[in-house]
Amino acid sequence: MPSMGSVNPLPVVRRAIFLLLVCVGDAFSGTGDSTTVSRSIPTVVLDDAVVFLGDVGGFVTSPLRFTSEDWLATGVVAGGTLVLAAGDEGITEGFGKGGGQPSDGGFFDVKAHYGLAKWANISAALVYLTGLVTGVDDIRITGRLLGTSLSSSGLTVLAMRFLFGRARPESANRALDFRWFETQIEYQSFPSGHTTVAFAFSTVLAERLDNLWARIGLYGAATISSLLRVYDRSHWFSDVVTGAIIGTLAGLDALRRERGRERGVEAGRFSIVPTQRGIHLCYRF
Repeated sequence: MPSMGSVNPLPVVRRAIFLLLVCVGDAFSGTGDSTTVSRSIPTVVLDDAVVFLGDVGGFVTSPLRFTSEDWLATGVVAGGTLVLAAGDEGITEGFGKGGGQPSDGGFFDVKAHYGLAKWANISAALVYLTGLVTGVDDIRITGRLLGTSLSSSGLTVLAMRFLFGRARPESANRALDFRWFETQIEYQSFPSGHTTVAFAFSTVLAERLDNLWARIGLYGAATISSLLRVYDRSHWFSDVVTGAIIGTLAGLDALRRERGRERGVEAGRFSIVPTQRGIHLCYRF
């Protein structure tokens, strides 16, 4: 007869937690529409996680599936960025705040909070949780799309910043000061992460709300936030333009993939495959 010390309580605890989550999900499932009623909260969260990973993976690996037209468009954008970069120093001198210049209390001295990754991610999580708890699919899906857009664009920006290692205006006098494969924050200027977040968030929310005034307000807030980054010499003008493009494309891509699912069309997706040694997470192009 085994002693009490040989009993492993972890499987029992794990099963109890899972059953508790299922019970909580069942309690809320009656408040949603017909697409949510038959699914518990843990099932919905797992399905959303798989969709989220598939959409983010699809965006960051999209260059592997570029057509000749896609590469042509990419080349045009890259060429335009170089043209902008050539004029960055003049724009900063004409529009940016001078180094050490005291605050005059004007409009452009207001710190831009719209575009901070922390607040954007918290907002996306709150929207998702609100839709999950209330059973309103449109709200939950909007929260997931916000998270997808922020993650897709964020990973892209992190890779590009590391690759290019561009010096910030406050750290260098030359706009074309690049130190490839750089991790120091002073050489993490291109592209602007602040701007990318602002446009990734605004694009999804504006298009989901599908209202003219919402578009004006959200895209306007993202634009003002981006210009403030140039004014306070945190970024060059070409940094914020590139960030705006990446954020907007990430938002539109997340929306496009969701519309495809609604029509029953899926480009690429993650799947969980059980094996003898556990589970494997696979992505199908």
